[in-house]
Amino acid sequence: MNATTNVVYRETKPDLGNMRNIIVEQALQLLKIRLEILKKDKSFDQLTRMISEFISGFEDSCSSATVGVVYNVADDNNDEEFTNWAFKELFDRELYLFSGTWDLRYRGETSLSGFLQDFRLNRRDAVIH
Repeated sequence: MNATTNVVYRETKPDLGNMRNIIVEQALQLLKIRLEILKKDKSFDQLTRMISEFISGFEDSCSSATVGVVYNVADDNNDEEFTNWAFKELFDRELYLFSGTWDLRYRGETSLSGFLQDFRLNRRDAVIH
């Protein structure tokens, strides 16, 4: 089986202007802290090990931002399981307090190359296992 590299992500609501840098940095820090907590729970070991990095980008046409989780998957079953887990345990858990900023109804899913094509790259942070 060949592994593919995908991204699940959340996008902010539009028109954030200069605030999006601060919002993205805050979200990335929250996601990193949450991942460290999840790594301690061995029942999530297979899923946390699929994560290779956190990524963020900007959509300049509407002044919005994205934060994402880059992961490697070998088959579709793991892909669906991972995306459901990532939204529940990472994004929804950490970003719900900021629902005025983040569009929590939209679940972004794409390939890494698709993410890099759709958004202007802001930052990539590798995950150490």
